[in-house]
Amino acid sequence: MNASTRDSRFSQFVEFTVDPPHVQGLVTALITRAKQFTCFYPGFISAQVHVSDEGERVLMNCLWSSKADSE
Repeated sequence: MNASTRDSRFSQFVEFTVDPPHVQGLVTALITRAKQFTCFYPGFISAQVHVSDEGERVLMNCLWSSKADSE
């Protein structure tokens, strides 16, 4: 991959603050959403879901080929 290809990629981050008992449900819903819908959009590259150490924040990161693809 050359530098111009890497530079055109777009990362989309969404952070959620949630009560700890609901974290697992949110994580499951986000992963399901990515598998069922997002990954079929043109330009989609990958998605990751992260939970904070304290278990109150969930971060979803989607990587797209370009900003236009994320829209």
